[in-house]
Amino acid sequence: CAGNGAKLLTLSNQVMSANQPLKRRRSETAPAGRKSRLVSRHRVRDAIHQIILTRSDRPGQKLVQEQLARELNVSRGVVREALMELKSSGLVETIDNCGVVVSRMNREKLIECFELREMHEALAVRRCCARITVQQLRELRALAREIHRVHRRGRRRAGAHLDQQFHQRLIQIAHHHLLTQLASAYWVLGKIVTDADADINATRKGHLAILQAIAHGNEDEAEKLIREHIRIARCHFKQKSSKDASFMPEWLNPASPLLTGQDRFRSQEERS
Repeated sequence: CAGNGAKLLTLSNQVMSANQPLKRRRSETAPAGRKSRLVSRHRVRDAIHQIILTRSDRPGQKLVQEQLARELNVSRGVVREALMELKSSGLVETIDNCGVVVSRMNREKLIECFELREMHEALAVRRCCARITVQQLRELRALAREIHRVHRRGRRRAGAHLDQQFHQRLIQIAHHHLLTQLASAYWVLGKIVTDADADINATRKGHLAILQAIAHGNEDEAEKLIREHIRIARCHFKQKSSKDASFMPEWLNPASPLLTGQDRFRSQEERS
């Protein structure tokens, strides 16, 4: 764990640059008490999360709570809670006599996350059948078509972000608090950028078929289709990783949390 001081300073500086409003937002919301602490923890978690996934730091790099707390202008307790959430997702781990370090992302762990997604999203679409509105269906269908359009233009990362929004939106509409919490814990390891050789036409067809089943209130069909949809992604990842032992996926940056409750999607073009 020695010799990581310079790396940690760089890590913290990049966290701050990725989250410019963090200091101001904390001062503005601090009197709100518990709610303020929850927001701060999620922001710190997402900031550290982004650095871990987008940097080339080696597994085993130590994350010093005191330094992160000082650089992010939050309490050490908030940093500790954020790291505990990241630990539940597998991004960090605790090592005796060293502290919290970056975890190694192995193939088995990622496959397990796909399996969890399959089970949880199966429940989500069943609940969506009785809860989704006409407006929500319209927006999700538009989103499915936008995903396909963006991928056709070769913008795989933008398409992957939209695809993530599609699946997160289903979980939001399911309106199951515990399911939302569970999905937030593992989601980061279960959603990666689509490979260039992925069948984007099949993806669009799958999304629209899932929505059609939900629109008809057919819970069994919706569950069957979402399971098939995620199994295809899992099998594709397994094939790619089995051919190349050094293969690692291209990660997405943290998207908006599952708890945001936003009712409309925005494409990457609209964000830029």
